[in-house]
Amino acid sequence: MAAEIKKLQRSWRVSLRSVGVRSGEKLSALKKKAAAVLSKIERERDCRWVQNSTREVSILLTNDRNIRRLNKSYRGKDKVTDVLSFSLQEGSRERQGLPLGDVVISVETAKRQSREFGCTFKQELNRLLVHGLLHLCGYDHEKVSASKARRMRSLERRLLKGLVANDRETAS
Repeated sequence: MAAEIKKLQRSWRVSLRSVGVRSGEKLSALKKKAAAVLSKIERERDCRWVQNSTREVSILLTNDRNIRRLNKSYRGKDKVTDVLSFSLQEGSRERQGLPLGDVVISVETAKRQSREFGCTFKQELNRLLVHGLLHLCGYDHEKVSASKARRMRSLERRLLKGLVANDRETAS
């Protein structure tokens, strides 16, 4: 019984919506992937933001127009981007009882990038999902030292390998 309670305490609640686009990916599969990735990130390091959160994450799949508007409003960049992360835990004050945050992914950009990078749309969507979730957990690659940026990229690659392995298992 204690093991079951501990397992329930560790579960993640992931809400996922699609606005203005069709991803072609089953939303329930993406929700499961997000929960699995968050659990693995949590085991990687002591993440205070995760501990303070209600273990909830929201993911929005949208189009270029919507993500450009968000990028301009929140980052001052009037251009399309592939993924945005909005942490509700970041900052100097403790934020007990709030969700971890939101990840917004442009499906249109993911499709374009999959062609540019020579991968499938599903692979690129997985990469953006992992990348956004890492940012929610406090990882960065832009405003940090080169070694911290490499650490984030390395963890991103390991998490993606885990998703690929899980995809193969569920396909067979």
